[in-house]
Amino acid sequence: MEDAFRYDLICSISYYYEHTNSHTHSHPPGILLLGNIKFEDIHNSDDEYHVRISNLDVVKKAAKMLGLKQNVLHEMLRKRVIPAIVEGEDNIHKPYETSLEAVAALDALTKSIYARMFKFVVHSVNKTLAPDDDGHSS
Repeated sequence: MEDAFRYDLICSISYYYEHTNSHTHSHPPGILLLGNIKFEDIHNSDDEYHVRISNLDVVKKAAKMLGLKQNVLHEMLRKRVIPAIVEGEDNIHKPYETSLEAVAALDALTKSIYARMFKFVVHSVNKTLAPDDDGHSS
């Protein structure tokens, strides 16, 4: 069961990268804001979701800083994406069952964005410090 959940997290992260319209390395404040998002469990059977985001204003700010549409980030935080097995069929969007699952997915997404940003910074610094053909740094 844990492997299936990890696979869902990877798919959600991939979904993020498909929907972002800018480079993740330019949005550290957005990454930090993700840590302020709060989830709460819903005990009302009328709602199709089992988890609700209690501070949507933070989602709006984080989405703007990350270069995402607010509704895309909001849906990413409430549902996991399970890729279709058969080519041509739609992916399955399954809501998180508990706030703990939603927090774990958010943590995985945040770590992935941060890792990409860190790799970009290290690559840029290394490229700048690498000697050119004359043996001098750029």
